[in-house]
Amino acid sequence: MEVKDKALAKQIRESLHLGEIEAIALAGEIKADLIILDDKKAREFAEKEGLKVAGLLALLIIAKEKRIIERVKPIVDALRKHGFFVGEDLYLEILKLSGEV
Repeated sequence: MEVKDKALAKQIRESLHLGEIEAIALAGEIKADLIILDDKKAREFAEKEGLKVAGLLALLIIAKEKRIIERVKPIVDALRKHGFFVGEDLYLEILKLSGEV
């Protein structure tokens, strides 16, 4: 879908990537229940815009709880291997929350 609110996109262009800007603008326009963002600045801005935000790691925990996936750890390990940054403390917390530690 194309974003209609070009003014919002221009307003925040300096601090966020274009894809994040358009995702936030579109989520607001369609009144999305949830937007998935991992970048801290993007998450903060989306929350200020009144959007409910979740990150990829939270979605993995939810997917396991709903039995969509069996385990979180192999997916998080693969993400880390391919450059998705997850600090050690957060990594252990995710495994604890998913019941894998």
